[in-house]
Amino acid sequence: MQVQLERGQLRPGEVVRGRVQLDAEGARTELSVLWETQGKGTTDLGVIHHRELGTGEHPFEVALPRLPLTYVGTLIKVRWLVRLRRIATIGDDQVVDAEFEVAW
Repeated sequence: MQVQLERGQLRPGEVVRGRVQLDAEGARTELSVLWETQGKGTTDLGVIHHRELGTGEHPFEVALPRLPLTYVGTLIKVRWLVRLRRIATIGDDQVVDAEFEVAW
């Protein structure tokens, strides 16, 4: 299970593109493009795109909104991610994140 991004730095409103490779048959797997905050206070999360995938290779293209921008501060961070989540029937889900930057 892996994510390959075409580019790691994007501008607001551009399209994030890449490919996902899945190898486990029968496992329910989700692809999400999202932003999340980390740091002091409550965590916020915004899902821009979400879909379920089958086995094999899957290209994806998702238009990004103009906000929020990637931010790394002392108290808070805003991160953009392409996230693959294989949902486990028993035990913990397997998660693979590919981080990218959205900035002017």
